[in-house]
Amino acid sequence: MYADTALLNATIGGGILSVIVLITRLHLFSAWISSCRKVISDFRARRYYNPFKRNVSIYVQSKQHIKELSESAELSQQAVFSDLFNFNDTLKHIPRNEPATLRPRLYGRVLHVMSPANFDALYPSLQARLESVFDEFLETPADGHGFKTVVLTSLARRAAIDLMAILFFGLRLPDEPEYRSALYDYPRDSARTMAGLQLTPKFMAPLVRRLASQNGRARKQMIERVEKIVTDRSANWNEEPGIRKLTILDLLIECTQDSPYWTSHTLAESVAGIWFAGSHQPYVQLYFIVIELCRRPEYVAMLRNELDGCVQLSATTIVNLPLLESFMKEAMRISPPDLQSIRRKALKPFTFSNGGPHVPEGSVACVSSWDTLHNPLKYQNPDSFTPDRFRQTEAQEGNKRHLSKSTEVSEDFPVWGFGTRACPGRFHAMFVIKTIVVHLLTKFDFQLADEHAATEFYWETFKIPYATTRIMLRPRDDVG
Repeated sequence: MYADTALLNATIGGGILSVIVLITRLHLFSAWISSCRKVISDFRARRYYNPFKRNVSIYVQSKQHIKELSESAELSQQAVFSDLFNFNDTLKHIPRNEPATLRPRLYGRVLHVMSPANFDALYPSLQARLESVFDEFLETPADGHGFKTVVLTSLARRAAIDLMAILFFGLRLPDEPEYRSALYDYPRDSARTMAGLQLTPKFMAPLVRRLASQNGRARKQMIERVEKIVTDRSANWNEEPGIRKLTILDLLIECTQDSPYWTSHTLAESVAGIWFAGSHQPYVQLYFIVIELCRRPEYVAMLRNELDGCVQLSATTIVNLPLLESFMKEAMRISPPDLQSIRRKALKPFTFSNGGPHVPEGSVACVSSWDTLHNPLKYQNPDSFTPDRFRQTEAQEGNKRHLSKSTEVSEDFPVWGFGTRACPGRFHAMFVIKTIVVHLLTKFDFQLADEHAATEFYWETFKIPYATTRIMLRPRDDVG
């Protein structure tokens, strides 16, 4: 009898266990189906990512926590870039904990103060190069209405990189064929490397980097050439002295020549790093600003009226045009180039103050750019594109000396980062973009070749231009 009871209990218990296992499997299968549906839905919406390699970030939003995120030595920006681009071997000379030493102070001095003071002097050279770039792209035949079709991504990239190269290196060095190739290939190779690393296992990172960047060929060429110039400018840099002294490279050399920290190789690697950021982001942002202009012809007319009111166009003039400034800032706000900003990786466990979130070692904390820039408590009708939003703010405050700038760094506008670690080249990026947009507005009528074609997609959190987007340009002098 006892044996029968035990057998019955075992049978019932086994049956219950089987039911639990079945329910668990059904639940896991249901969750897997839901995950598949989400991936399919995201991909249809042109939001692409590696579904097998999802990294969960920890978000902060208060001003105090954002300050801690930006400044804490235990939360590393360098570690994030090492993961994204596999830069551990090429940037190993930079301390992982990124102490606030000579590096940020140098960038602040040169890129925030000294170099922007030279914009007016370099503006004629930038204009001349821009004319040449547009002439080259407009060699194709026009249609019956005088319009010529060009690939916007190619035009934006070429124009932005050519102008940024003048600010960095002057007129002659970027025209040397080998060096010019390196200037273009290095940011492209880095972007390819990042994409490849997101799609492959971690152990394949060295191989991916070698294949995607041709073993770092372009970067090595840049560093070797700049290192020679740092060692002896007069022998290795054939540039007019009047132009050379206006460049970022010359200013960096002047500011570091008496410092034992800044060896020729350290400075050359730093220049390469700044160049990557300075050559990639401006053309991407320029692309999306031109798209917004094409979609809002009524504001094109208003911006032209603002430009017509200028006695003379100069660098100082174009960086202080209220409507143009507001339009560009709103374009970055409504659809930021990255859904996350101020990324930091915890080098050891970190807890934010006042009951803030805990970040385990190896995890990434950041700010949600999208949520911040669409916060209805900070921006009225945040999902509406309002080109004069920030001009209205200026008028309401009634203080012309505090124009709401597209280069603003704050907890409410985290596009450029925050605090002392904010993007040091943002003034150059926006100056280059404005120079090109002003040229486009004053010289051409323009429109999208296909108003219904997709113009963007997302890879992970980054907004990416479509390489096939075309615009139609017609010189305004030809308008009859």
